[in-house]
Amino acid sequence: MIRLIICSTLICFAVLESGAQYKVYQDYVELHKEIAVTEMHRTGIPASIKLAQALLESNAGRSDLATKANNHFGIKCGGDWTGNTYRKEDDDYDSDGQLTKSCFRAFSSTEESFIAHSEFLRNPSKMNRYGFLFNLKTTDYQGWATGLRKAGYATDPNYASRLIKIVEDYQLSKLDVLVSGMDIPVLAQVDNTREKSGKKKKGSAPKNTLPKGILHNNEVKMVFALSGDTPEKISQRTGYSASRIISYNEKIISPDQILTYGERVYLSRKKSGFRGRLNWHYVKKGDSMYSISQAYGIRLSSLLSKNRMKAGEEPAIGTRIKLRWRIDRDQKPTLKTESPNILPDKPLMKNPDTDVYNTDELVASNHSTDVSNPEKYHYVNDGDTLYSISRQYNLSLDRLKSLNNLNGDLIRKGQRLKIR
Repeated sequence: MIRLIICSTLICFAVLESGAQYKVYQDYVELHKEIAVTEMHRTGIPASIKLAQALLESNAGRSDLATKANNHFGIKCGGDWTGNTYRKEDDDYDSDGQLTKSCFRAFSSTEESFIAHSEFLRNPSKMNRYGFLFNLKTTDYQGWATGLRKAGYATDPNYASRLIKIVEDYQLSKLDVLVSGMDIPVLAQVDNTREKSGKKKKGSAPKNTLPKGILHNNEVKMVFALSGDTPEKISQRTGYSASRIISYNEKIISPDQILTYGERVYLSRKKSGFRGRLNWHYVKKGDSMYSISQAYGIRLSSLLSKNRMKAGEEPAIGTRIKLRWRIDRDQKPTLKTESPNILPDKPLMKNPDTDVYNTDELVASNHSTDVSNPEKYHYVNDGDTLYSISRQYNLSLDRLKSLNNLNGDLIRKGQRLKIR
């Protein structure tokens, strides 16, 4: 009897430990899925793969390299790195065969690490090694996982299968079909808690919880507002004065103002521009200049100035907002009072059963040419990136951007791109 009790206790302990691990991984995904999807649309690297690698390489952000250097992908310095560094023992040896500390890149934020991972994989000097991956669709996470292993990203022979397991365990492939980097749903929650018998508890899935504590966005300190939060409560919780909180967040005007759950609240002055690699934000339903400024950690006055807009003006859905530098006068965003032309000539039909747009007809016409019009177009479909489209039509990336007057790398499903 005693032996059975001990075995049962060990089983329960293992189950509880597994449940705790799942929660940590799940919270990490919720915190970083936005930048992963944004980077997917910018570079073509599946959000699922980026998150799976980050989870595996950084132990969900808990490794020394992640906590002390914001390096979530184990990227070493390399010969061309001129930024900050962090040294720790890994797999490098000196001339005497003694283990020596390796040089790793150190970043100012997690977001910077995610962007650096993209640039590392698509570095022109590494095209012979990783270039073939960008011919794969963003929905082919299995192909990407296998390809990363074959390219030698990691020495672990089980690296591909481990990535695939993480993608499937945490339903990360759902992120690979999103068409907007800023329109990201909460992933399905799974209740991994179990009773001592080992059977899963009945009942609804646990609610998603926001990451707590002071975070960094665009190198600016911030917190997420919790239920019933006010600037005064946040001040008491963080030690930052309510008056400063009010001065750093343009729409917060009093210490006792009730804030929206999940709202970003900055504790230090926002930047004049976005420090990441993105140049543009594509406006979706519900966006305002203030919400965009909060999402990217940019001062509202600076964001308005960059886009040659006046206070109170709001952009129309589908137009793009400049995040870095100032736009030319002829690039001024379409305002809400005007009628933007953001849809392709042929309408996209939504399937009522799947609630997704059917672009088969558009895709079939991608290679057709109108006799009366020598111009040729490609309609963006799931998994398309500017890079993959340029390869498909034997165009340089710069030529494709020039034909469509694109300054950034983001495209959206259904968008019509000129290819001739």
